[in-house]
Amino acid sequence: MTFGQFIKNQREAKNWTQPEAAAQIGIEQSYLSKLENNKAVPSPESFDKLMQAYEFDMAAVGQQVTDTELHKLKDIAQVRDLIVNHKKRSERTRRSWLLAGLLALMVGSALTAYGTVIKDAKVGTFLYESKGWIKQGEPPFLFAEMPEYRSFVPRMQNVAYREHIRQHPLFARLDYKQIRSPQYLGAYYDVEEKGKLRRFAFVGRDRTAAIPVAFYTSISFGAMLLAGAMGAFFVSRRW
Repeated sequence: MTFGQFIKNQREAKNWTQPEAAAQIGIEQSYLSKLENNKAVPSPESFDKLMQAYEFDMAAVGQQVTDTELHKLKDIAQVRDLIVNHKKRSERTRRSWLLAGLLALMVGSALTAYGTVIKDAKVGTFLYESKGWIKQGEPPFLFAEMPEYRSFVPRMQNVAYREHIRQHPLFARLDYKQIRSPQYLGAYYDVEEKGKLRRFAFVGRDRTAAIPVAFYTSISFGAMLLAGAMGAFFVSRRW
């Protein structure tokens, strides 16, 4: 809003005609008309008279009159102070947006980099395998001669081997179970349950891909923060 429109609104709010307002303010009607139509700029003395007659304060001027229009009134001390305060407030807000954008950029970049790294990362685990339950009194390495599961499955595709292994007395008792541990638990360890023993033997290291959820979560939040950073920089630039 221009300052001319502002003082016109103030006059109309009091239901004054231009001649009535000019008389109340103590200026010529023609001068008031020029002020309202933005054909003249008030002097410091006229500005004070307008404030007293219309009973407005600088807060109302700052809220309703544009910065461009305020600069036209910079020779008036009150307006000059208002412009300085606006500038300081604008700079503080701009710095806040810049800091927020910088923080979002740093965190977003870190999350994106982390997601990229873990995408192809492998998690090392120790693979232990038990081939079946051992009854009381039986040797703990009863199933030692039976193949490991990773070789058992492909070998069972061979008809001759399949017929041969099915004749083995322990074939019917095969009950493979594998456990992956993040720590090395030794060459073997035993688990006892209801009078039966299951021996888990170390069969090698297993490297599996990282959890996909961590990758997608990191990338998603990273992208969101990077977009937010760009938005914050844009707002600070336009502020």
